[in-house]
Amino acid sequence: MKRFAAILLCAVMSVTAGICVNAQDNVYEEQGEVWQPQRMSVPYMDGYHIVESENTTHYGGVEPNPHTLYIEDPQGNKITDEYREITVLNGKMGLFEGMSTVGHSDTEAEIFRILDGKVSSITDGPQTDSYYFFDLGEKSVYYSRIDQKYFDLEGKEVTDIDKYFKELGASLAYSDSAAEAVEKIKNDLIMPGELNYNFTSPITRRELCTLAVTVFSADLNGKNDTYRRNDYSRNIYDVVGDITGTDDYYMLAAAKLGFITDTDSGSLEPEKTVTRQEAAVFMYNIAKRLNVAENIPRTEYADDGDIAPWAKESVYAVSSMEDAEKNRVMSAKDNNSFLPGEVCTREQMMTSMVCLRDIYELKYREMKGRIYSIYSAFRSIQNTIADQGIHVVGQQVAFFVEMPKNRRELAAQREENAD
Repeated sequence: MKRFAAILLCAVMSVTAGICVNAQDNVYEEQGEVWQPQRMSVPYMDGYHIVESENTTHYGGVEPNPHTLYIEDPQGNKITDEYREITVLNGKMGLFEGMSTVGHSDTEAEIFRILDGKVSSITDGPQTDSYYFFDLGEKSVYYSRIDQKYFDLEGKEVTDIDKYFKELGASLAYSDSAAEAVEKIKNDLIMPGELNYNFTSPITRRELCTLAVTVFSADLNGKNDTYRRNDYSRNIYDVVGDITGTDDYYMLAAAKLGFITDTDSGSLEPEKTVTRQEAAVFMYNIAKRLNVAENIPRTEYADDGDIAPWAKESVYAVSSMEDAEKNRVMSAKDNNSFLPGEVCTREQMMTSMVCLRDIYELKYREMKGRIYSIYSAFRSIQNTIADQGIHVVGQQVAFFVEMPKNRRELAAQREENAD
């Protein structure tokens, strides 16, 4: 699923700032920043935008909260309700999912469609539910996680889902070795609908890019939020910018992020299948983007001579990178052979991406733990001083993985004033 989240901390794709913020501007100006709502172009729907609501409430000048989004048509009209998240299920078909939080933990979700500027609900309005989407064109189906049933786009239940897929030449089966990775991507609600079946089929370059941009959407600018992995707000947007009028939306996004380059033919060749050595280069490019590719030991293979010179560094790297359970991003095949020319499947690349994501998360948790330890130590010292009757007035300490320049200057000015 390609999810645009109202949290606007991490989001893909085509986003352009430009909506006027009125009464709320002063909150951010006091903090040295002026926040502006974002407008995100909808893939494959030129002129349509997912827009952050101007009615968003702000707290403390840090982030808008609660975060809500709606869809705007090419004439600038608001045509949908507001949601905490909007997922583009299939831009070419105008299919979306809107999700909102009710109370402290319940989630309401609605699948809706936009055709000729008109919005219609497929799920009969918002439901206390969440869905898996299977992109099969007009034969697409969705799975209710509450009802544990499948439905077509008319809202009719599909009782024999295996038969339904078989008649379309598709399958929901995947290998035991890939089960954990496939289920993790599904449960995190970041499985692209067009890749949510035929898991053992060869993966194309277009599909590889779609999967990567979706799975790593919350990681690509050094930010991380374990519970909102699929939020497409300021993350990829910061890097990618606007992409419109193309059938290779996610390929161009991946190219801008440095994951993929043109082939020898001079094009991105979206329908070309991906070999293991090509996949190694792709995964290593992501690892470098996530800053988890440092000081990796060299691993050589029995068929080292078959690996292309342009792929060797990447192959050595990704086959040495391990997660906490010693799983590698890509592993040797039989007899310590890498088999660089072998074609990769969808489920194999899902397994590799989940492993790399786990490696990144481990590094992030360790870094976050060190920052928290420093903060705890500071609080302990501050409490000791207070216990002795010495009061520190007007000073606060906040630790950021990355602090904007104007925030650093503002913090320095506050320290000077406090002194």
